[in-house]
Amino acid sequence: MRARFAATLFCAVAAATLSAAPGPTKKDAELLRKKVAAIKLTAETPPKKTVRTLVTEDELNSFLVFDAGESIPQGVVEPEVSILGTGRVSARAVVGFMVNLEWARQYYFKDLTAQVTRIEGADGGISFTVLDDREQTIAGAEPGARFVPIGRRAFPLAFFGISSVISTIRGYL
Repeated sequence: MRARFAATLFCAVAAATLSAAPGPTKKDAELLRKKVAAIKLTAETPPKKTVRTLVTEDELNSFLVFDAGESIPQGVVEPEVSILGTGRVSARAVVGFMVNLEWARQYYFKDLTAQVTRIEGADGGISFTVLDDREQTIAGAEPGARFVPIGRRAFPLAFFGISSVISTIRGYL
């Protein structure tokens, strides 16, 4: 009997905890829309006293999920705002984008190898070649064409959007 009561109590506490954090809701998004509309209306005819509007973290995050749509840059997924305290917020999001690898194979790597060659000069002793996972040349000098390699370094393929690079750099300044 005692174990049954403890198990029932545990389930009730777990259910209450889970229901306390439902995640983004359309209701919270609607609340924020109404608050923003009220703020805009107040801005048209400013009151004599300061009007404060309480905005909750749930409302902001619900708005981001249900209403922000086109205002969020392409490739930004799962944006989330945390209210840390008076006047302080933190935001996070996953940033991703698609790369056309066929285009990169045909154009990007050829331009990249040409730029490296111009930096070092045609007879500078550096040969820059991009090979695919089958060891086939994508761009650059064919192995053995002019140089016998004395070193080789493999780099993982990574592409970065300029906006994500700039925001990362700003974080270090």
